[in-house]
Amino acid sequence: MRKPILSRIASLIVIYAVVFIALSIIQFAKQGSFSRQLGDLRVSGVFRQADGEKKGESDGEGYYSIYDGVSVFFGGMEFRLTSKEVNGLVGIDEKNIKKPLMPVKMVLSKESVRFRLSDGHEISFFVQTDDGVEELVISAVFSEGIAGIEVPYRSLKRAKIRVTGSSSISVSYNDTDYIFDRNILDTDRSLLTLSYKDPVVAYRIVPKERGFNPVDFIIAGGMEKFRYDENLLLWCDKVFPEWERRVFSGSTNELTITSYVAEAARRGNFSSAVSNVPLSFTNSQDRTFLSSTFLGRLDLALRTISASERERTGKTSTIIRNNSTGILREEFLFEYLSQRSRTGLFDDAIKYVRTLEPDSVTIDLCAGIFEGWWAWNTWHKGEGNPFDYLITVARSIVSELLVKDAVNGNVFVVSENTVDVLYNIRLGMAITAYGESVLNSEWAAVGRSMVLSALSFSAPDASISEFLTLAENGSFAPRPGAGIIEPTRLYQLLRISDYYPHSVGAGTVVSGVWLWTMSPSIGASFENNVLDISVSFPLEETHYLLISNISSFKKIQMRDMDYRSDPQFERYNSPGWAYSASERTLLVKLVHRSQNEHIKIFF
Repeated sequence: MRKPILSRIASLIVIYAVVFIALSIIQFAKQGSFSRQLGDLRVSGVFRQADGEKKGESDGEGYYSIYDGVSVFFGGMEFRLTSKEVNGLVGIDEKNIKKPLMPVKMVLSKESVRFRLSDGHEISFFVQTDDGVEELVISAVFSEGIAGIEVPYRSLKRAKIRVTGSSSISVSYNDTDYIFDRNILDTDRSLLTLSYKDPVVAYRIVPKERGFNPVDFIIAGGMEKFRYDENLLLWCDKVFPEWERRVFSGSTNELTITSYVAEAARRGNFSSAVSNVPLSFTNSQDRTFLSSTFLGRLDLALRTISASERERTGKTSTIIRNNSTGILREEFLFEYLSQRSRTGLFDDAIKYVRTLEPDSVTIDLCAGIFEGWWAWNTWHKGEGNPFDYLITVARSIVSELLVKDAVNGNVFVVSENTVDVLYNIRLGMAITAYGESVLNSEWAAVGRSMVLSALSFSAPDASISEFLTLAENGSFAPRPGAGIIEPTRLYQLLRISDYYPHSVGAGTVVSGVWLWTMSPSIGASFENNVLDISVSFPLEETHYLLISNISSFKKIQMRDMDYRSDPQFERYNSPGWAYSASERTLLVKLVHRSQNEHIKIFF
């Protein structure tokens, strides 16, 4: 009896095994890994073609049931439709409650893929060409009660990601730049969010610079920096005698006198230039902080610079509060805020920059973008530059609007057949600083060429028409009736002389400390509660400076000797200082017995 029972058991095991194998074959015969290239769009995953579903033959469509997660690849990005990972594919209802989703069905066509998700939602990816630019359009159709869908993403290994904010990135992949048309990314969690109100987003190629070759827009004097500097000095040779004549005649103003003294200092004639300044101007109560660096009267300087700082701070606050593009129209705004460590205003301005849509960038914002990039790169090294993705857009805009004079070879950014000369100089300087920072010699040369092109339109007195027009023959000419840019304004903007009065930050040594000075070189160190500021100036010369944002301190040393505060310090032929507690500003006179004098502040 034992043998037949064992035989039956064995037979049953064999039968069950055969049935199981057969069912498995039936179940999984139509299942497998899947990868399909649809132009530049690729879809990969594991599918199972369901009973009754057939591949379309006439229309090229294929219908598949999804067995596991699936991924869509385009432009260096992988969009991952799976719920098996943290922060996976989820639906969000109107109460912000999240529910995991999975793709259950996939429909393929020649240039698109559409997924039916659990709970009835749909999400599709299709490639189209818009105005000659290829883009991936991602769209969703929501079932009732669903407010949004979160789609996980990640970048491919060869893709270079530039983070531009908490929800915006640009991607460089295979020598092509891509960007989203609006900010919908959560970069902290690597999620793309489609909402019921905004169910469509485009991920597009940033247009190449349409055959743009920077070399085509470089003039001879702009190719190398030393040639550019030589041309600036030739322009100074043209204008300096006129400034000198005006100073001697007494028919002058503060801008002219300041430009004259700064240029004379660059030429090694500082003291003689100061002695040539009319006494009527030196003793005037109308002077400001601009001339105080070489003429003294730091009480006037403190009053006028404090008023100027309050005015600019108020203006900046208003612009930021209104989320205005004026943030990028203000000259050197990010440099100004960085120097003074105005952290609150700076952070708020950067928040606005991070929300700026690429499509909203116009040529009048490009100078501010290049300036902002340079300021961040100078004061915030090691951190992701929020201007990176805007730089790509700005370069594209500039390349489209650059025009080279068909007759004289001058180079300008042109808008509606008009050249805004002052803006072209500012933009050219910003492009130059950017190009030199990233070691892009061609873009730096383009920027220098724009500046020199503007200076080539100088009148005999070195002034320039505010606007030029582009004639039918392809040449530029001053616009009739346009205003005039004075040489002193150009000299101030071009920063030709290191002795021109300017503000300079103490860096990260002591946060917020900045100086108003005409010294060509300032250094700072902080050790053992002593701030040591090194100031460079020609031997035996006297100049004045303000050191702002200085909290209460114990003592001041100059020439390694203690110096007491003296309200009459400017009268003596020696160093001296006074302190304004209300403005937290140190007023200092330096007489240089060595090229580098030190001001030591003991806290």
